[in-house]
Amino acid sequence: MDLYSIKQSVNDLSHTDFFRFFDWFEKYGWKRINRFTKSYKLRRSVINLTEKELNTFADWLDFLWTERWNEEVENNPIARHCRKFGKILMNDLNKLTTYLHGLSNDSKNKE
Repeated sequence: MDLYSIKQSVNDLSHTDFFRFFDWFEKYGWKRINRFTKSYKLRRSVINLTEKELNTFADWLDFLWTERWNEEVENNPIARHCRKFGKILMNDLNKLTTYLHGLSNDSKNKE
C-alpha cells in the first residue's frame, strides 16, 4: 500500500475504528513496533512506510484526529458544554462563576 492508499483507508474507517487505529498508532505504529499487526493490512502498511512518509502520515493523522474530535464534540451537547467550561476556565475564573450562576438562575426560573 502506498501513502495515498493508506490515507484513504484511514479516512474511510468508521468512527470507532478510526480512534482505535489512532490509539494503536500513538502507542506502536509511530515507533514501528510490530504489535497487533498480524491480520491488519493497514497497520502493517503504516509500519512499512519510509521515515519521510511516516512523518508526513503522522502530521496528516494528527490533523484528521483534530477534525474528527471536533466533529464529535459538536455532535455531543455535554462535550460542547465541557469545552465551553474549559475555555472559560482558561480565560477567567470570574467569568466561570458568573456563567454557572446564570445557569443556576435559569434552572430556578424554569421550575
